Amino acid sequence: MHVFGRTLSQVTRLLLIVAIGVGAIVLSVVALGPGARELTRATSFTDDPVELPVLGGTSVMYDRYGKPLQSFEAEKRDVVTLDKIPPTVIESVLAVEDSGFYRHGPVDARSILRAARTNVDSGGAQQGGSTITQQVIKTSITGSKRTVRRKLSEARLATQLEKQMTKDQILERYLNIIYLANNSYGVQAAAQSYWGVDVGKLDWAQGALLAALIRNPNGYDPLRHPVAARTQRRLALRRLVTTGRLSQADADRANKEPLPKALHIVTNRVDDYFVQEVEDRLLNKTNADTVEGHALGKTYKERYNAFFRGGLRIYTTYDPAAQAAAIQARQQSNVPGGMQPNGTFYLPDYVDPTNGKVYPQFGTMAIVSIEPSSGAVRVLLGGPGLSKTNRYDIATSRIGKTPGSSFKTFVLAAAMEQGYVPSDLISGGSPCGFQPDDPRYVNPTRPSTLVAYQPVHNYGGEGGGVEPLTNQTMVSSNCAFAQLGQVVGLRKVDEVAKAMGLGNCTTMDPSYKPSTARCLNAWRGQQAFGETISVTPLDMADSYATIANDGVHNDAYFVDRIADRTGHIVWAHPSAPQRAMSIQSARLVTQILQANVQGGTGTAAQLSSGQPSAGKTGTTENANNLWFVGYTPQLTTAVWIGSGGTAEVPIAGGGATGGVYAAYSWNLFMSAVLAGQPVVPFPAPKPTRQGFVLTMTPADGSPLQLTDAEAVTLDQKPVTGTGTDNGTGTGTGSGTGTGTGTGTDSGSTSTGTPPSSTAPPITSYPPH
Repeated sequence: MHVFGRTLSQVTRLLLIVAIGVGAIVLSVVALGPGARELTRATSFTDDPVELPVLGGTSVMYDRYGKPLQSFEAEKRDVVTLDKIPPTVIESVLAVEDSGFYRHGPVDARSILRAARTNVDSGGAQQGGSTITQQVIKTSITGSKRTVRRKLSEARLATQLEKQMTKDQILERYLNIIYLANNSYGVQAAAQSYWGVDVGKLDWAQGALLAALIRNPNGYDPLRHPVAARTQRRLALRRLVTTGRLSQADADRANKEPLPKALHIVTNRVDDYFVQEVEDRLLNKTNADTVEGHALGKTYKERYNAFFRGGLRIYTTYDPAAQAAAIQARQQSNVPGGMQPNGTFYLPDYVDPTNGKVYPQFGTMAIVSIEPSSGAVRVLLGGPGLSKTNRYDIATSRIGKTPGSSFKTFVLAAAMEQGYVPSDLISGGSPCGFQPDDPRYVNPTRPSTLVAYQPVHNYGGEGGGVEPLTNQTMVSSNCAFAQLGQVVGLRKVDEVAKAMGLGNCTTMDPSYKPSTARCLNAWRGQQAFGETISVTPLDMADSYATIANDGVHNDAYFVDRIADRTGHIVWAHPSAPQRAMSIQSARLVTQILQANVQGGTGTAAQLSSGQPSAGKTGTTENANNLWFVGYTPQLTTAVWIGSGGTAEVPIAGGGATGGVYAAYSWNLFMSAVLAGQPVVPFPAPKPTRQGFVLTMTPADGSPLQLTDAEAVTLDQKPVTGTGTDNGTGTGTGSGTGTGTGTGTDSGSTSTGTPPSSTAPPITSYPPH
């Protein structure tokens, strides 16, 4: 009697459910009234194809070795084909959601009644009523709004869909779109989130849990509602037994398995400057001029959809071991007071002289390292570290930093390109001066504000004499390079610097506008020794890499290739090497900068392994910015130290130098990265002519007081008894082939006729 009573109660409940459903339909139709015509159109069965939206997929960024760095998704989804999904998942989902999927059509009235009866018996949502085809339509097109119009439209579209797609294709789509809680869309994403494995490795207990989540993913979330999740998993396993897909013994074992207790993050977020830079380059409108600027499309919408929904595999140039070495070098640096654990060091507050407001400051470091042979960026450290409130990257920021004497390398490169040699001599006497424009190459109406003589001093007020270019580089003489910039011509310096990769633009704007500070400008005489221009550590590493690569420039790049979810390469880095200077010029510059490390301002960069290195220090006025940019044949690295705050503050009271601090950190980093690698020497340049004295002599005889009408004379006088840098004599008066003289090997006296007694025209340069 008790059993009969319970059965009668269940039947009554079932009939009540059916009656309510029928009544709701009738009332809805009556209420529709004037909309009946629209309803007819919505339910008319036509052959119009069903257009399902493209499935979004999780994009993953990888390092140079193929290890995941970071995932990006609008919805966490990793689309997989049906053959990658095991029976433990497929059978569980079919048993719970649509056991007759492969037997019935797109809509199954009997399954609706059967599901209602099953759910009444169990007291839970053990079995669904809509077919899987209907659920695909609901999730992809019609939504879940409970109206007659929506349900009839769903049925119509489901019928059409089964004409277009096979059952397997529909099931594959379904298993990739179902929401399974915790931002996991599809069974593959859920398998990774809950168990940290691919879906192909899931057992019956795990497959049953995923099937149980479909009806109410948030309510049955195993992390937040484990009791409910366990109950629903048990019901799913029971359904598997009922449909004959699983034995009771296997179901009992599966019921004993623990539920997941925490999410498995497949790719921990690398809150890293490199990852941020890659994302910016692939997405942001401002990076259209970068190598990767249009890799994912011309419009932002195209790039966003591809990046966050395309399921891409983005393979970068990032070297995690080298990045770790850069962070360690920053932390172990010898900055005044020591580097704090958060990547900063003490700097005094900045007090605004106009209003007395105090701005707290902090010091930090940026490091960029590039492979010269390719341009691949291996390390990008843009400061103390990223946070939710601080995304500022000093290494790539377009605001830039003043390079100081590290810019002198570009003057040397331009000089070597014009045929000058390391043993040419020039005066470095301090104080000195120059006129901001160079009338050999610039001849507009000269602004009156630029006529005044510009005083220049060497670092620390040091004097200086007439010395070879190598020696002047080793002591980093400002006056020597102010003159050399005039001898070479600052426009030529700018042209070479840009070819090497420095500067977003060049300009001949004679004004000193801050808005053009990133532009190379031949009107700015101070540019010859690194003032009046802003650069980034990335700029400097990219440019110096050209010298290390024998004068061939490769644009710095962060992404090697991009593949779609099937592994097809959709974009690859377009290698486009360009010769920026001759091999001889590059090797002569290296010869000078190698001497600077061996005995000049860069001695702190000498590597204990014996690996030769070359580089140039930089210290701006008041020691606001400290630099060392150097290279070996394998790697080029720029190190910058300065204020990470809103104002530039002197370091160590203005007494710090790039040679003491930045070169030391450069050594720490390069020693770690190159440890265990074979020593690779720099290739030697060809022998050069004997050096000559280079002086600028305007017609009026005053030091560099140039006007448009003045003739600029380049006096080149023979050097006797030194042979400092080139190692050979010239014998026959090198340069024009018309001189006479005697000479032997290094250290000999040369009496050859100078190659020219006047400034060389812009298209004719003396030979090396």
